[in-house]
Amino acid sequence: LLHFFVSSPLLFRLLAALCLALPLHAQSNETEAEKLFQSANAAASRREFDQAIETYGQALGYGESAALHFNLANTLREAGQPGSAVLHYERALLLDTTLAEARRNLELIRTRQRLPSPSFTWLETAAAILPAQGWTWILCLSFWTAVSALILPRHFGGGRSWTQALAFASVLVVIASSLAHYGWSTLRDRAIVLDSPAPLRSAPAKDALPLGTLPVGDLVRIEDTYAPGKSAKTTGAKENNTATPDYYLVRSSNGQTGWVHAEEIGFISGQPSSSLSGSKL
Repeated sequence: LLHFFVSSPLLFRLLAALCLALPLHAQSNETEAEKLFQSANAAASRREFDQAIETYGQALGYGESAALHFNLANTLREAGQPGSAVLHYERALLLDTTLAEARRNLELIRTRQRLPSPSFTWLETAAAILPAQGWTWILCLSFWTAVSALILPRHFGGGRSWTQALAFASVLVVIASSLAHYGWSTLRDRAIVLDSPAPLRSAPAKDALPLGTLPVGDLVRIEDTYAPGKSAKTTGAKENNTATPDYYLVRSSNGQTGWVHAEEIGFISGQPSSSLSGSKL
C-alpha cells in the first residue's frame, strides 16, 4: 500500500498536502475561536451581556471548552437567565470535573432559586471523578496492558507470576472503567429547565392534563422520548426513526414524573444517550 502511494506522484502530493492542511485548518479554527472568546470576555466586562452571550455562542461553533462554558454561564447569570446559566455550568463540569468555582456558582444559583440538590447514584459519583474521555484512555491502556501481559511472555519467555498479576490487575481496571462509562451514560440523560417554568404534563401533548410546574434551573432525568412515528421503548419494536423528539418524559429532582416539551429544557451533554429509543402513543 505504501509503495502504491509513493509510486503515484499526484496521489502522494495530494495526500501530503492534506496532511499539511489539516493542522493548519485546526490552528486557524483555534485562533478564530480564541478571538471570539476574548471579544466576548471584553463585552461581558463592559456589561454588554447580550453581545457577550451572542459572541460566546459563536465561539462554541468552533468547539467546546470548560472555560468557554464557564464564562458564558457567568454572563447568563448576570443577565438574569439562571436556567441557561445552570445548564452551562453543568456543561463546564462535564468537561472539567475539577472546576470548583463552577460547582460553587451552581450551589449559589440553586440556593437562590430554592432548587433541591440533585441526587446521584454511587456509580455516577465515582464516574464523575474523571471526564468520560479520561475513562476511555484508562480503559484502552488497561485493556492492551492485559493483552500484552498474557501474550508476550508466551512468545518471549520470562516470569509468569508477575505478568499474570499484571494481567489480573489490568482486567480489574477494565471492569472499573467500563462501569464508569455506564455511570457517564446515565449522567448524559440529564437536562436543565431553561429560563421559564416548564409545565409538567400527563401525556406528550400541549393540552394534556397538567401535573405541576418545574422551576427554572431544575435538573431532570430523561426517562423516555416521544416523536411522531417513533416506536415505543417498552414494546420492543425495532423501527428506526431519527425524528427529533417533541416531548420528553422526565423525572425531576423532587421525584415528579411527567412530560415536558423539548424546547423547555436543555441537555447537559448536548443530546440524550442512544438508549432512549422513544415512544409512540
